[in-house]
Amino acid sequence: MASMTVEFYKVELKNEARKKDEDYLKIKNIIQEIMVNCHEHDAYKSIDLSPGVSPNSIEPKEIMDIFEDDKYLFGRICRKKKNNAILKRDYSTLEAEEVFTDSESRSRGIEVFTFFIYDYIKGILSIVNSKGAPGTKSIKLLMDIYKPEYSLGFVNIPNEEGIRVLYNSGHPEISKLEFELPSPDAEFLQSVLGLDEEIIRNMIQEDVFTASISLKPVPYGKLLKSTEKVRDVLDILINKKAKYSKTKVRGRSEQFNSRDFDLNAKMFTYPIDVVTYRIVNGRKVEYSLQEVVDQFRSGLKKAYENNYDLITGIANR
Repeated sequence: MASMTVEFYKVELKNEARKKDEDYLKIKNIIQEIMVNCHEHDAYKSIDLSPGVSPNSIEPKEIMDIFEDDKYLFGRICRKKKNNAILKRDYSTLEAEEVFTDSESRSRGIEVFTFFIYDYIKGILSIVNSKGAPGTKSIKLLMDIYKPEYSLGFVNIPNEEGIRVLYNSGHPEISKLEFELPSPDAEFLQSVLGLDEEIIRNMIQEDVFTASISLKPVPYGKLLKSTEKVRDVLDILINKKAKYSKTKVRGRSEQFNSRDFDLNAKMFTYPIDVVTYRIVNGRKVEYSLQEVVDQFRSGLKKAYENNYDLITGIANR
């Protein structure tokens, strides 16, 4: 199972010719006009985000695939990896060779990718943060290349209110608290560690950078289950989070399973899980690419719709 995070952005539209902001609701019609440049496939459409880059160029090609969806713009952004950065290996002989010959690599490639959904009605983009994969800059290329009279801007949804997902949920519970205190003083170290003053002074002289504290219940237990007490603790943590270099709360509720809330992170994120294989007759069988696509689609929708009120409220949409 791969655990990833979804990031959320308010999307803005600017008219470059007039140098003024436009109604983001126009984005749907503009994208539909751009889609005439797509290559049609059985299950999706593809559009080149780097038409000026040749397939065998040092600069990697970028492609966007658009899948049918009844509610959102659902897509996959892909970036070609260098042919000499990957291997193909026969595990029966352990012999390695290049994936494509030089001539083959001029028209074919191996890509890293991520997925996104865009809510036309609210102008909110949800995108999976995947290491090495393209991001919002690649989505911006859609306008830059095919409708240069317009440009897209992306404003991230700040994390300050992210903890409200837990705070305002039904029957919230807290199962773990983590704190990281920068440059702890002698009094704190002495009270926590119970060491004498001389040892504490020596430690301080060596510059103690941080002190980490983790509060956990007994296995399968909860630190707090009373809704009133959970919210009291969260109020305190929200007000005092600036004193810590890390403040994490692990909690769950009726609306979602256990997840971590990082009060010091700049962006609000939400976790999704993608299962890459299943067990059949005692052996691992990888899911097909289409099955993985379906998992990303449902995961993105759940991440956005579970936090819809919070995200649209912060974005003022």
